[in-house]
Amino acid sequence: MNSISQRETAKPNMGNHRQETLEEYFQNWLTRVRAGRLGSLPLLAGLLIIAIIFGIREPMFFGPRNFVNLLLQMAGITTIAIGVVFVLLIAEIDLSVGYVSGVGSVVMVLLLREEASNWSWPLAMGAALLTTTMIGLFQGYLITKFGIPSFVVTLAGLLAWSGIVLIMTTQYSNIGTISMQDDVILGIANSYLTPT
Repeated sequence: MNSISQRETAKPNMGNHRQETLEEYFQNWLTRVRAGRLGSLPLLAGLLIIAIIFGIREPMFFGPRNFVNLLLQMAGITTIAIGVVFVLLIAEIDLSVGYVSGVGSVVMVLLLREEASNWSWPLAMGAALLTTTMIGLFQGYLITKFGIPSFVVTLAGLLAWSGIVLIMTTQYSNIGTISMQDDVILGIANSYLTPT
């Protein structure tokens, strides 16, 4: 028998693979749970218990206004979390993502101040995105070129970028709030689409 026919016979027959039914999936899942492989079940159970407790204590908790409020409050964090998912999928971690986005926000606001050189909102937003991209490239370069663990690089980045945000905000304001009057950016930050 030659090597080609050996490879052909070694291939599994993919045509006979049967798709698992929903009932079989749940039976297999129940078997795994009984064997002690709980996976994310404790997290889901804890979340459900918390939701039930809050729902009992506050009748408006399951109301539509609360869900709209939660969606509005989590929009920014969820957007950042979507990017972090890709980092986690390659078994790395980014601890500095919050302050990197903070640096981008402060750069944009500083460029949109009335005292600044009258940047338009697309240019200021582009400058903020360019700044955060360069920070990500710098940290990624340290991780890939020198083999420094991403935990160490991004932890150091978290400390450094939080300091830079503090310096940038206190340089232009005594109270840490920088005033900016761009209608488009204020609309993006404060408005939401109504159902009508």
